[in-house]
Amino acid sequence: MVLAGIVALFRACRLPRLYDRIFDAPGMERASQDRFLIIVDGGDAGFDREHVHELLERHGPVRIAEVPP
Repeated sequence: MVLAGIVALFRACRLPRLYDRIFDAPGMERASQDRFLIIVDGGDAGFDREHVHELLERHGPVRIAEVPP
C-alpha cells in the first residue's frame, strides 16, 4: 500500500523527469555548480518577450538564451 502511494506521488509530480527541453539551454550544465538559472515560460497569453528581455538585461545577466519549443 505504501509503495502504491509513493508511485502515485511520483506520477502526480511528474517524476522522475529524465528529459526537459531546458536541458538544451547553453550553460545549463553549470546552473547547479556556480550559477543559478531563471526560467520564464513564454506560453502565457500575457507574455511579452521584449519586456521580459529588457527586465533581465537591467540586472546584468551572464547570458540570456531562448530554448525553442
